[in-house]
Amino acid sequence: MYISIKNRLILLLIAFTLLPFILLRIIAYPRVQADLQDVLIRNLDGIGHKQSELVTNWMRERVKDSRVIASNPLIVKCAKITRDDKDYMDILQYLEVAKIEYV
Repeated sequence: MYISIKNRLILLLIAFTLLPFILLRIIAYPRVQADLQDVLIRNLDGIGHKQSELVTNWMRERVKDSRVIASNPLIVKCAKITRDDKDYMDILQYLEVAKIEYV
């Protein structure tokens, strides 16, 4: 079977046109994919650390809030309060304010 020079040239040009894409897929793509994966892992790790710091700070603030509420002398009376006590309305109002402020 005889292949003309024109057909050989066309096949050669097609091969040289597709060769860079094949080489990129074989050589460059795995490197780029590995680098991208490393960057994504580092970014997600940084985001995880930032989120853990935010949660830790939030917990510290809530502990401080609970200490402020617990250190109030009215709270000690709250454990044994009845509607007949004279401080009932003051304690109830304080607890309502604390509930609104800290929720």
